[in-house]
Amino acid sequence: MNRITFNEFNNDTKIISIDSDDRDITKYPYSNNFEIICPESYNNVYSIKLLNFSLPSSIYNISEYLQNNKLYIDNNLIMIEDGCYNTDKLVKVLNIELSNNLLNHIKCDFNNSTQKMTFKSNNSQNFELDFTKIINYNHSKNCNYNIYNQHTNWGLGAVLGFKKIKYQNNNSYISDNQVNIYNYDTIYLEINNFNLLDKIEPYKINYNTNNSNGKRNSSFAKIDIAKINYSNLDNLPQILLKNYEEIQNNNILNNPIEKLNKLQFNIKYHNGLFVDIPVNKHISFTLAIN
Repeated sequence: MNRITFNEFNNDTKIISIDSDDRDITKYPYSNNFEIICPESYNNVYSIKLLNFSLPSSIYNISEYLQNNKLYIDNNLIMIEDGCYNTDKLVKVLNIELSNNLLNHIKCDFNNSTQKMTFKSNNSQNFELDFTKIINYNHSKNCNYNIYNQHTNWGLGAVLGFKKIKYQNNNSYISDNQVNIYNYDTIYLEINNFNLLDKIEPYKINYNTNNSNGKRNSSFAKIDIAKINYSNLDNLPQILLKNYEEIQNNNILNNPIEKLNKLQFNIKYHNGLFVDIPVNKHISFTLAIN
């Protein structure tokens, strides 16, 4: 496993620590988008390298913001609370909400062997799972992106392994695909003027185009957050990433920046959604500037 060491840096290298808690919250209320004034002016900057990245372990994987906390069963809208879910917790909460919506004859269950989800009526009564209905979500926090237009990761149905269709005329349904509760396992750090990573954006289905789009100079670094363990978050408030395997960036500019006084950051998911960092939590990272 390769690790970045300070021996790789020359005498002109400046190391700067960034923490979202130090942002101007009147201008930047959220930790996923902020700007900082550098402690000094850096001259003739030709590269920036990300050395480490720390983020909260309690980032929600099911939420209103991610548009994956609702589904229709027999024309009843089932909604689960925003949170950090593993499969066991998700099954438990879904069964509670089914009972709360007078659908206690329907139970869901997760098969550990097949990794698939089953919804079954215990009285042999037929019911519907409808994943064709457009569900309204509260588009807050600068989010105007419709997740349902994606052909993958399009909502709670996709998380549970089902297709974007209506399941009907049966009393039991097994998901077509494996449950994928950890869809958001990669984040992208953007730094204004230093984004050299091109990125293919998710294929989206809408009434105007079926084209897949890419974006040049989209991001500064790609960061793997798959090590977040949603089964054990009690004693792990922050996740520290500091290996080449977890952080992928190599940003050397063709034309050096004569004077660098400030840096602006965005933290996003692959589909362009800002990472929904809890208001009382922060991110921090370290940059090497040459």
